[in-house]
Amino acid sequence: MNTPNADLQNKISQIREQLQHLKTTDTKPKAVAGPSLNQALQASERMLFGELNQKGLLKSAPPQTDLEGGNVEFGLALYWIFNPPEEHADVLAVVKEFLEWEAGGPLQAPLRGDYSTITQQIELGTYVTSDGSILGFGKYEMGDVGWTTCLAYVAYYKLFPSKKAPFNTTPAGVIDLAAGTSKNEISIAILGDWGTGDYTSDGGPAKAVMDAISKSAALDNPDYIIHVGDVYYAGTEASQESDKLVKMWPEDRFSDGKMAGTSFTLNSNHEMYDGANGYFKIALSSANTPFNEQKQASFFALKFGDWMMLGLDSAYYSSASTLFMDGTLGGSKSSVQRDWIQQVVGDRNGRDVILLTHHNPISFDGLKREPLWDEAVADLGGTPDYWYWGHVHLGVAYGDQLPTAKGTDGRFAKVRCSGNAAIPNGAPSGLEDKPHIDYYSHTPLKNKEPRVRNGFALITLSIDGQIKESFYEVSDGSEEPVEIWKSSHQKTTV
Repeated sequence: MNTPNADLQNKISQIREQLQHLKTTDTKPKAVAGPSLNQALQASERMLFGELNQKGLLKSAPPQTDLEGGNVEFGLALYWIFNPPEEHADVLAVVKEFLEWEAGGPLQAPLRGDYSTITQQIELGTYVTSDGSILGFGKYEMGDVGWTTCLAYVAYYKLFPSKKAPFNTTPAGVIDLAAGTSKNEISIAILGDWGTGDYTSDGGPAKAVMDAISKSAALDNPDYIIHVGDVYYAGTEASQESDKLVKMWPEDRFSDGKMAGTSFTLNSNHEMYDGANGYFKIALSSANTPFNEQKQASFFALKFGDWMMLGLDSAYYSSASTLFMDGTLGGSKSSVQRDWIQQVVGDRNGRDVILLTHHNPISFDGLKREPLWDEAVADLGGTPDYWYWGHVHLGVAYGDQLPTAKGTDGRFAKVRCSGNAAIPNGAPSGLEDKPHIDYYSHTPLKNKEPRVRNGFALITLSIDGQIKESFYEVSDGSEEPVEIWKSSHQKTTV
């Protein structure tokens, strides 16, 4: 646990000053569509505690109603606000003050009676939620109080929205990966939710995963690496985006390296917490970074033969009130990406399209669609052929006939989650015995139970239209990946 750094402390001071001003002038928060941040946190707590009740770990049964905007990832936010450790007391106090201003009265915690039982469960550190999250106090586990700093950043930008980084509306042109090479195929590593930095004595999973990608003889250093987003805790401009993403990236892929122009990174909910300033001003800086090929834009198009890969920003226009947890490409707020997609893809003309987003277009168990699915498919003008995402801290290959991945045109998208590159996770009980799941990450990490191995995806595209896909897993302290799942298909679009 760390005390607030200078940047966060400065933002806390500004939040307090602004709230005092707003209270003095009796200014009420602006109405927002959907739940408020306070309502989203209440819903998140009910969702988490409801699951624990179903598992027999809590006696009380919180009502599973009014869950809009909730997410178990922030299910312990109120717990920490009402049980602040000394090192984070200032952060949590200002978050509470903001929530009470937003709610117009004292912050409520209807489930406080369960907090002592929750503490016992977190101390055990053995319970794994249905999506694989570990209910423990360890670094980046659910009970890590560091997650609450995200709430302070969200409060800051809700009070000072003009300080959010501007959205770059002019991306690079379509990048032809076949230009300047005689290769008939290219390999692309896809990893998500990787921005943890080193956090264990052996370097941790982030180092192991990147070493496996860039140093393992088994992979022969893939031609391209794409990060589908998330730098923790809040992708801050002051330190986190640099320390946990840019400085951790392989040196030979910076703009002055021998593999310059071969790296891409997407925006995410965690990078939105600091107003996307770290993402746009550090990761996508015009200075020497690995991601210069994006020309400081958060969306891009890569072409190889008849393959078209679209990296899309599903975070920027998401709602702060629901902690940017639900993806959107702009919706009613912006048509920039929609117009651009239609421009670069057109009527597809035989192209197979691979979408890349941070957010998931379907629920982690594959049973329901998220709004992002309908939005992206409408913008694209049809069902994509493949879709890779992160956000959920799992590696999952869904079956080729997954009902929720069937478009109105009768075609099925092949959909994959590659969000297990660094966050400590356990085996997700919500995927056990589920239909249409070809693979999911659940291999135990020896001597670090209940954690499972982290990993990444690798795809190989051929100029003749073939695609090979693999999921690899890696143990902490190792750079040797283990191929767990693979598949191969020939181009299908006509």
